[in-house]
Amino acid sequence: MGPAPATVPPTGAGPTGPPDRGERPTRPLPLLTRHARVATVMTDFERRLREESRSTPYPAQQLERAAR
Repeated sequence: MGPAPATVPPTGAGPTGPPDRGERPTRPLPLLTRHARVATVMTDFERRLREESRSTPYPAQQLERAAR
């Protein structure tokens, strides 16, 4: 039995192979920027819920706007 076909890139490898000279792969950037506005709204809601009032309203409208 021979070696298994190489269908999964080695750990740390990006779509074009491992990063050079210690650079980090840039793939996570689109995910982070796409969800940053929603994360900001939810972080603010969670902080207000903890620190101000447990009756803080859920920010449905702000989330709707942030998700666009």
